[in-house]
Amino acid sequence: MSIDFSLVVATFGRVKEVEDFLKSISLLKYDLNRIEVIIVDQNSKENIDLSKIVEKFTTFKIKHIVSHKKGSSYNRNLGLKNATGKYVAFPDDDCEYYPYTLEKVLKTFENSKGNFIIGRIIDKERNNVIRDWPMKELIVTQKNFYDKYSAITIFFEKDFIKQLTFDEDLGPGSYYGACEDTDVVYRALELNQGFYNPEIEVFHPETTTQYMDEKKVKSYALGFGAFVNKNKDFCLIFLFIKVILYHILCFMKNFITHNKLEARKRKVAIKYRIIGFLNYSKAKNLKSYNGRS
Repeated sequence: MSIDFSLVVATFGRVKEVEDFLKSISLLKYDLNRIEVIIVDQNSKENIDLSKIVEKFTTFKIKHIVSHKKGSSYNRNLGLKNATGKYVAFPDDDCEYYPYTLEKVLKTFENSKGNFIIGRIIDKERNNVIRDWPMKELIVTQKNFYDKYSAITIFFEKDFIKQLTFDEDLGPGSYYGACEDTDVVYRALELNQGFYNPEIEVFHPETTTQYMDEKKVKSYALGFGAFVNKNKDFCLIFLFIKVILYHILCFMKNFITHNKLEARKRKVAIKYRIIGFLNYSKAKNLKSYNGRS
């Protein structure tokens, strides 16, 4: 039987969350014989042994790949190489699917002309998570994509995403620790339009800055700056300025209200977006030079 969906989960440091994700797959209102989960496991077996979790789930196919290299982008690409489904998604190791998620994805692909489909993130009380997701279907373009996607809500045609792959200089596990998904969506939109359907729903815990430590805020900020530099055009430069201004306003609000921790994190967010933007080209040029020497 052919596989419809390959779900690539690059994971590190999590156990219960991985089990919860696999449990959500087991509860899907979908033919489980047409699904494969590809777990790309970056843990050392001495610290975390996910094989015991994997063995609990026998109603769908799981490929458990042990990777000795850290990094979200590298390991998503590794999982993609092992994908056999018609469609591929990259759920986080702490997200979950709702019972009808994949059924709605398949119907959306059948009714749209895009090579990738985007849904939204909601919590168990059906509240929006991360952003105010639009409540109507729409075509996604390079001009409107930034606030209408998250990596865990995107489903690609496999043959399409294999043309692109994730930039391994971006994303968790690298110095520029975010926007590997932003980058792949932006490049995908150079080739074809995407389609957003709010009926496609995925669960993820809230991840706004108040839930992040300064190290993570810094890493995310560097990734955003690097992404804009890599793909720079007028729209992205304008987006960069808007984002910087937004964080300046948030800094001022927190400074006035004496919220020192949040003010400090906003300052980090501003500083390292600029550093990521200014340093990315230098780092890429140095890497290319070292590769030739």
